[in-house]
Amino acid sequence: MKKYPKSSILSTVVVSALWSTCWLSLIAYSFQPKKPNIKMTRLYKQALMQI
Repeated sequence: MKKYPKSSILSTVVVSALWSTCWLSLIAYSFQPKKPNIKMTRLYKQALMQI
């Protein structure tokens, strides 16, 4: 078992939090009859590019 520095642990926590929020919002959108906003899809693309 490697001992990871605190920064890597923090980054993994942040990434997992981002993914969970993305999935929750995607699920919420899928239940809505409206089409998702173009702005939101752009934000998702940016988030995915950063990760």
